[in-house]
Amino acid sequence: KLYTLPPGASIWMAKGGFLVQQSPLLPALVWGGSVLYVIERAAKFSLFKPAEEMVYITLNEESRTKGKAAVDVLGAQVGKTGGSFLQQGLLLAFGSIVAALPCLMLGHTSIVIMWLWAVKKLDNMHGAELQMMHNGEAGAGAGAGAG
Repeated sequence: KLYTLPPGASIWMAKGGFLVQQSPLLPALVWGGSVLYVIERAAKFSLFKPAEEMVYITLNEESRTKGKAAVDVLGAQVGKTGGSFLQQGLLLAFGSIVAALPCLMLGHTSIVIMWLWAVKKLDNMHGAELQMMHNGEAGAGAGAGAG
């Protein structure tokens, strides 16, 4: 039987002493964390990476190469460094990562909401242009097949 806990439940369970090695809840939490990690990785490579590549579809080759280099190199490093500074700040402010989990969860949720907003904005910006590109390819393919 699979048990699920609401987000942040481990904070109160740790304060109550329920997360010791002899606790029957610990294996359920470990399995739950493992399942969430697998789901997160699957979502990253099935949703995030394709959306990231969609940004470059309408760019010319030079802009695409420079844009990918800037985002992949600079963006990744700034993101990792910013995340590290944020966690260190929360650790200093709250005293432990467990105590800072509600803030981390709020930050994560905010980032997911901003990402969904950015994807929607990207769809609005590039949707018509992609449709024109698709119609042009379909028209060229139909013209080549008719000749």
